[in-house]
Amino acid sequence: MIDTPTPPATADELRAAILDRYESLSKRLQQIARYVLDEPNAVALETLAVLADRSGVQPSAIVRFAKTFGYD
Repeated sequence: MIDTPTPPATADELRAAILDRYESLSKRLQQIARYVLDEPNAVALETLAVLADRSGVQPSAIVRFAKTFGYD
C-alpha cells in the first residue's frame, strides 16, 4: 500500500509544505510551485486550465502537483 501524504488544510500549511519540499520537486513542479507561491489568490479562484496556462505548464502537470501534496 502506498502512503499518500495528508493534504495541507490551509493556505498557510500549503505554502509551508511547498517551501519545505521545493528543492526536491522536479523543475516543472517547481515552476508550478513558484506560481502558487506568487499568486495564491489566483490559485484559489481559477480553473485548472487557466492555472496551467498562466503557469506555463500542461494541465496534467497541475494534477501531478496537487497529487504530490496529497490532494486527490
